[in-house]
Amino acid sequence: MPKKRESNLEDLQKSPIRGVHYKPDSVDITLLDIDETNPGSDKYSARYQKRETPINESFDILGMIVYPLVISEKGNGSGRYWIVDGHGRYGELSRRGVTVVNAYIYPPLSLEQRILLRQTLNAAQAPFDTGLVIRDLFILAKERGLDVRNDKDLRALVADLPDNVREQYKKLKMLAQWPQDIVEKVSVDADTNSESLGVARLNELNGLVSTIRKYHSAAGENYSGYDLHRKVVSLYQGGTFRDGCKSDQGIRDAKSAFRAVPGDDPMVEKFLEGKVTLPKLRAVGQAHKATDEGETLLDLCKSLNAILTDAEWDDLEAAEQKALKQLNRMIMGSMEDAKTTVG
Repeated sequence: MPKKRESNLEDLQKSPIRGVHYKPDSVDITLLDIDETNPGSDKYSARYQKRETPINESFDILGMIVYPLVISEKGNGSGRYWIVDGHGRYGELSRRGVTVVNAYIYPPLSLEQRILLRQTLNAAQAPFDTGLVIRDLFILAKERGLDVRNDKDLRALVADLPDNVREQYKKLKMLAQWPQDIVEKVSVDADTNSESLGVARLNELNGLVSTIRKYHSAAGENYSGYDLHRKVVSLYQGGTFRDGCKSDQGIRDAKSAFRAVPGDDPMVEKFLEGKVTLPKLRAVGQAHKATDEGETLLDLCKSLNAILTDAEWDDLEAAEQKALKQLNRMIMGSMEDAKTTVG
């Protein structure tokens, strides 16, 4: 039994694609054109690569592609068609040398209609491809004169899309805060290597950006526009957050340290520049947290030891060198006092 859904039937029935009918027919494959606005045509996306082998094997077994392509007439008198859905099947048919393909042919459609049609058709596929949906929403927003980063506009954009798209609203809202070139690298929730970003990982990085801007505004202001977003992605893909732990834990450790160190501490900027390692940042954060929570002198000494293990004197700022010299004098003075007391 289908689950109970939100009462939005009226919105769905207002979709510009509703009531537009197709006709089944056969078409010469050379008359089909790839719509460059369609993210489903991206041969380098994780989704495209995942479906390539199953489609290939199904052809080996069946000797054909069973499901028709979904295409629309261009409407410019050329007799050519846009591929709306079925890029994987189209690729396999082309590689096999098939010259005539079965298709559901729609009349000429506007870009808005093509986006709505392909998203509606793709909604039943798993996994839910949040990255590809948000790429289409950027285009759809432009067609409708809406801002995908505006909450009201984003809700309006998904109102006439299927339920599982609307259910992903929070993910879509988060992704809409990122530059489009980074969003275009996101496909499914798993990030299998350093070159790919899953939605869950990008959400972790989004929290890191927010933490920097909230607690260290001066460091955040050094990065204009989306530069801070690109910086944390660069650190992630460079392995910065995998130093001694899993990357998701490393990101959380960095956020915790940023909250613990004093506002606009130079350590933050050094970390962003790659001059401070995650273990050192973690130790600094723990030391500040220990001070705030009244931890023992032994705890503080352990944290200081962890920081100095990675430290090179020539790499320290003048203020840091001065602070260490002062601390050294205090320690040596305490030790002399201890000797006197014992004697």
